[in-house]
Amino acid sequence: MSLLLGLAGCSVNQFSLGQDGTPVPYPGPVKPARAATPGDYPFYSFGISQKYEDMEAIDIAQAYYGVYGGYRSWGRVTPGRTASATKVGLQLYFPLHVRWRLKDGREFILENIDVPQIMREYFKSNSIRLQWQREGRPKARVGDFEGLLAYEVQGDSVLLKWVLVMNRIPAAERVNAEGKVVRWDTYDEEYLVARIKGNPVGGIDFSKTYEVIR
Repeated sequence: MSLLLGLAGCSVNQFSLGQDGTPVPYPGPVKPARAATPGDYPFYSFGISQKYEDMEAIDIAQAYYGVYGGYRSWGRVTPGRTASATKVGLQLYFPLHVRWRLKDGREFILENIDVPQIMREYFKSNSIRLQWQREGRPKARVGDFEGLLAYEVQGDSVLLKWVLVMNRIPAAERVNAEGKVVRWDTYDEEYLVARIKGNPVGGIDFSKTYEVIR
């Protein structure tokens, strides 16, 4: 069900270098847009699915998902045991920016990754159904999850994927007779959407985490 898209040259806007050799942000405004989501559900979450093993070759990595226009606030990419959301209840897609340095000294950047266009292409030939849709029932009040759009840095590339949290506890058994939520048994399903190669650069000042986009 997953599809590897060759989007390295067409899904991002080019950057320019300042006089000191550091990358200058693309000056265009944030342009949120609608596109398909898993199960055509109106909401999705956004977050990270960075693996510990993929961080072994990375010295530092930072990312910003452009929900707010006019600036970028680079956040540190850190690994975890499972994918996690940093934003929930989103209805629009926003540009994704990622910059990183490998332990061998190479630096890469991707700016204004065109997430809505990537999703439009992906869902032309892929279908992802959410848990309650597969089970032919309404969405449960508790224990059903919307799709999580996650990113991950691997070597010289950034991966975009959908992560679905599946709950092994039947919907009717997730709340006990006293009205308390029982302990859930969950697992993740991952659907690779795109592997995008980074643009090689040099001289990124990773200490400068706040940038105004003019």
